[in-house]
Formats: sequence, C-alpha cells, structure tokens
Amino acid sequence: MKLLLRKLALIALAGAWFTAVSLGTAATPNAEPTATSQSLLFDASYLERLALPQTLSYSYRRKTENEKVFGAPIDDVIRMKVAKSKQSDGLNSVLLEVFTGERQRRLGPHADLRGNPVLMAFLELDLWYMKRRIGGVPIYFRNSIRKAFREAATVETIEIEFEGRAVPAHRVTIKPFIKDPNAPRLRDYRAKVYEFTVSDSVPGGFYTIHAWVPKSEGDGVLIDDLMTFTGSDGKVQ
Repeated sequence: MKLLLRKLALIALAGAWFTAVSLGTAATPNAEPTATSQSLLFDASYLERLALPQTLSYSYRRKTENEKVFGAPIDDVIRMKVAKSKQSDGLNSVLLEVFTGERQRRLGPHADLRGNPVLMAFLELDLWYMKRRIGGVPIYFRNSIRKAFREAATVETIEIEFEGRAVPAHRVTIKPFIKDPNAPRLRDYRAKVYEFTVSDSVPGGFYTIHAWVPKSEGDGVLIDDLMTFTGSDGKVQ
C-alpha cells in the first residue's frame, strides 16, 4: 500500500482515468441541461469554487464479510488541504492526507487543480484491493471503469440531506465488469457496483463514493467501501 499511495497523485495529475478529461477544464458543476459522468465527476471545477484556505474531511470505511479472504476492515479518514498557491497567478495548492497514523501518506502539494483528486485516490485504492484479491493488471480494471463511465453510466437527479436541509444532487452509477469477457476470472467482482453522489452544495463536490460487491446468492454484500464527506472549515463561494 505504501508504494500505491506514493503514486496516487501522479496518477491523478496524469489524467490516467479518463482520457477525455482535463482537471483544468473550467466547467460549472451540475449546470448542464443533461449532466454526464464526465461533466459531474471530472470536468466540474469544484475546487475553484472553494473559499480558501479550507480543509475538507472524508471518512473512509471498508467492511468485508470474510476478513481472511478479503482483508481486514478499515475505518479511517482522508483530508484535503486547499490553500492559495504561492505562485502569483496560481489557483490553489492541494495537499491530500490519505489515512492517519502509520498508514498515512501525504500526496502533494499540487498546484492549480480544479477537479477534486479525492475521486482518483478512492479509485486507485479500490484497484489496489482488487489486484490483491484476484491478481491481474490494474490498467485492465482501470480501462473497464473508464469505458463504463463513457458508455454505460446511469445519471440520476436526486436530493440529499446536507447540513439539515434537502439540496439538489446527482448520482452516477456504473457496473463496469458485468459484461466483461473475462468474467470467470473476476469471480465475485463481476457484479461490483460503483456509485458517486455529487452536489454543488457540498464543498469539494463529492458527498459519497460507494463501491460494493453484492453476494452472488441472497442478500448482503461481500465487500463494502464507502467514502463520505464529513465536513470542512470553510465555504463554497
């Protein structure tokens, strides 16, 4: 995991997740008549709209039905510190602190980000856990997820409860491996579901990122990973 966390920021900045996406695109979050996974998750300039300096906090919870098979649970936090860049024309300086204590890795600081890199951090952690369980090359899983974003994402307009009030939001859902030609090798992960909830009212845009593997028979889940926005010390402009 240490090596993985050192690489997360490079992956985010390299645009490895979505070739059509640039985190520098100055898009207005959730403003399009027909919102897409790209406009909501990648193009939206969520960080540009923050009053700076500001620290965003997220809980990260990983639960598994069988720790021996799927690994120990995690209950930790991710913090993102966003400040004014020291460069005269810089937009911001972003530092990600992934987890705490001995597990903590600091990624950055990186300058002039408009999209929220916590998305890439979650997805790369997710791929690392998958590789540990079923092997394979992470780029294969990454490409499957990218393809699902482009071709098979479901986008819903919803409301969420935030700070004691109902606010508009969008939910993006993908099942990237359901039709995978290598389904037998993916085993339980074939039915894996990813759900992303974003809102203009939430600092940083992302309210929850949820990935889970349902049981092949009966109710319940085998693996459940959930990242939830828990607060900030600033406001959305």
